[in-house]
Amino acid sequence: MIVRLSKKRFNHFWTYYFIPIIFGSFLISWGLYLLVEIKDEYKGFEKIDFFAEAYSFLDDSLKKEILENNKDKVYQFNTHVYSPRMNEIAKMYTAYGVYSDILLLRGQDLIDMDKAIKDNFLPLDNAFASYCQIPATLTTYSYQDVPYAVKVFDVNDAVYNEHYNLGQWLKYDETLDSLYLLLNIRSENLGKLNDISQNDAALTSFQLMLEKYSK
Repeated sequence: MIVRLSKKRFNHFWTYYFIPIIFGSFLISWGLYLLVEIKDEYKGFEKIDFFAEAYSFLDDSLKKEILENNKDKVYQFNTHVYSPRMNEIAKMYTAYGVYSDILLLRGQDLIDMDKAIKDNFLPLDNAFASYCQIPATLTTYSYQDVPYAVKVFDVNDAVYNEHYNLGQWLKYDETLDSLYLLLNIRSENLGKLNDISQNDAALTSFQLMLEKYSK
């Protein structure tokens, strides 16, 4: 049965609910505005974004040290941590990983990327070495003899894992795959290693991640 709203009922409804409706609409609009403002509060070169195929970020002291070491460069450290076993992991990478400065990815991801790895990640070459030093106990993943990633967990080598304590700052899957740290070649925080950077905060943060947990 269709219930029709008479003019009298409509006027009665509007009299009592006009102010709540207007106030509610204002709150919704203001909330959406704040979300946009918060999201866009810092530009790419004013923050460090970290994407990881893991379960959770454990060590807030790392965040504090990164911000303290780069206090005149960046003002925010964002973590995007997603389970490598989730069905939407590829979507999460597209949404957040592509735009993150530093990434932690599985070895199989690097294999699957093949030649695309050189279009997406910074080569850890001599120019990189002028900013960062990879601990001698850690090895790298290379494509066409050029290193692009630092192995921080080896799924098949417990002895290797004695040299780096990834579990101190990330909860991760110890049975799925080896894990690697990489730098996004399009980061705006790579110093003189690309043409769009405003500072070297991604490099100093990458170095800290390697040094802080090496044994």
